[in-house]
Amino acid sequence: MSKDIYKFKSFAGVHPPEILSLTQTDTIDLKGRFGTKKLSVDVMDESKMLVHNNYTNDISLFDIRDKKVMKVLPLSYFTNKYDSLLTLLLSDKPDELAYNLANYKSNDFYKTFPLCKIKNINYFNEWIYIGISVSYMVRGANDHIIYDGLQAFVKMDSGLNLQYVYGLIDSVPNVNGKYISLMGYSFTGEDTVAVSLSCAGDRKQDSVAALYSLKTNEIKVIEMSYDPFMPLKGPNGYYNYYRFDVWKDSKQAIKANFRRSPYIFDVATKTKTLLPGLGIDAKTIEPEGKDKFFWISKIFPYANSMLVLGNLKQNEAVLLQYDPDFKTLLSKKKIYDGYLSDIFLVNTTLFAFENYSEKGDVAVLHTYKLK
Repeated sequence: MSKDIYKFKSFAGVHPPEILSLTQTDTIDLKGRFGTKKLSVDVMDESKMLVHNNYTNDISLFDIRDKKVMKVLPLSYFTNKYDSLLTLLLSDKPDELAYNLANYKSNDFYKTFPLCKIKNINYFNEWIYIGISVSYMVRGANDHIIYDGLQAFVKMDSGLNLQYVYGLIDSVPNVNGKYISLMGYSFTGEDTVAVSLSCAGDRKQDSVAALYSLKTNEIKVIEMSYDPFMPLKGPNGYYNYYRFDVWKDSKQAIKANFRRSPYIFDVATKTKTLLPGLGIDAKTIEPEGKDKFFWISKIFPYANSMLVLGNLKQNEAVLLQYDPDFKTLLSKKKIYDGYLSDIFLVNTTLFAFENYSEKGDVAVLHTYKLK
């Protein structure tokens, strides 16, 4: 990729709050350093990032400048605390807690299945949040054993030191058939997270996300639904899951978007707005057909603009600049020949994570200077 400065040119008659430019300053091959492309990352500041190895389930604190691992939190950190985690998460079911503590060490299932699993990592407001699932046994009729999972968020400081464990309730109170899922989530405030809502037996087009207070267990369902152009089932017959993000705009209003949809949802007003200037027709969009390369990786505020990183066509990552209300596309520029799956902005340093390539397995962090 060229490291020339890319100028964001305004459309005729439109004057953006400022003319933006990007300069690529570095790349880090994370696949070569961690031995796998099965990684997820979150940048903490200009010198540190978190790397979750989805193969080993370890979490590493990584020095971006020196390109070395500073600290590793292995999965065994959680499995060694299994008794304590189970006691916390099953405190309202004393009989099941006693049965599990007495029998899990001798159960063949746990010899091959992990006691704990790290679902994802998130860094927000100087805190690290780790979403985990904890396995346990449920006794059914005739002492038939089934295996279920309890969910929690582990809150840590920036040095990966334990601060608090938040156990999650299982389902949305007073709403039939909606279950809390860590398949996707994003933080909107300290100890407030937008979580996925799974439905009993299948995926449905009704609301699929909710704001969850980890401190109070209060849940507010977000009026964010699959659009008609988003097929409920894929070609293989399985139900589709569409990744989403929930975030705050430049006015601190909570917004949400599906990564395969050109719409933005306003959580407060329960309305949605079509992103202008994408060249995507919402009436004829086909996420599994002609628009299969369309993808929004991240939406975030910068200065007096809202920026959108995405792919509008094959092998072309673009950065789009909008006014704060998303009424006008002010500028757009191709920034990469490929796909950038996530992006993080720290002051004027932009970090882009490449986790997919048509040329082969990759896990690369690209660093840019944004002006």
